[in-house]
Amino acid sequence: MEDDIALRLLGPVTVRTRQGWVSPGPPQQRLMLVVLALNVGRVVPVPELIDAVWEERPPRSVRASLYALVTHVRQFVAVIPEAGFDRCGDGYRLRADPALVDLHRFRSLARSGRDAADSRSAVALFDEALALWRGQALADVPGTAAAEMLRSAFASRSSPTASAGC
Repeated sequence: MEDDIALRLLGPVTVRTRQGWVSPGPPQQRLMLVVLALNVGRVVPVPELIDAVWEERPPRSVRASLYALVTHVRQFVAVIPEAGFDRCGDGYRLRADPALVDLHRFRSLARSGRDAADSRSAVALFDEALALWRGQALADVPGTAAAEMLRSAFASRSSPTASAGC
């Protein structure tokens, strides 16, 4: 079941390509992809992306810098056949089944384990969920305030469902 994961956040941030797992570029690109993956199926407003990537010190030409990051992130998303990357109004959306992201798969398996009819099934589901972890969440993303907030959000948010429109 893990071989259909396309984005890993539970450990170093990586994207599945035909050649194997690769890091989606420098820390800012990884952070942008993380924010989009955490919100898969939902539009993330540009100001939220800017805050996540640059915190309190955005560059002078922040929109141009953001668009450059978007171009690079779009290239990484393009290698995932089951995913898309959209601009919607003043925001961006990662369009994919949440189950392609290890974090969302983990949450789904954990929920299923809690709801399992018997302990044997629950243990199997929990084991499968725990096997998705490869270290600290976002292990290769710098410890910015945004990254720390996202790490804590992993524990508190339920898996989003994809929305049909922008």
